[in-house]
Amino acid sequence: MKNYLDVLTALSGLNYVYFTSDKSQIVELSQWIDNNKDKVANIFEGASVKTVVSPTSGKNSYTDIMLYKLNIV
Repeated sequence: MKNYLDVLTALSGLNYVYFTSDKSQIVELSQWIDNNKDKVANIFEGASVKTVVSPTSGKNSYTDIMLYKLNIV
């Protein structure tokens, strides 16, 4: 978890493209951060999100997520 959070901290204030999946629970983390704005800044605020649902076997699937942000200075 520490390494995961270190990556998110490193992205703060930078242009980035961040790839993940729905298995990472990044959406839930972002919602938690939004609900705790007085304690933690949300680096994904204002980011664009693209998703692709990829079927696996049977009725199972997972969602690939790309978040990207261009900070204009």
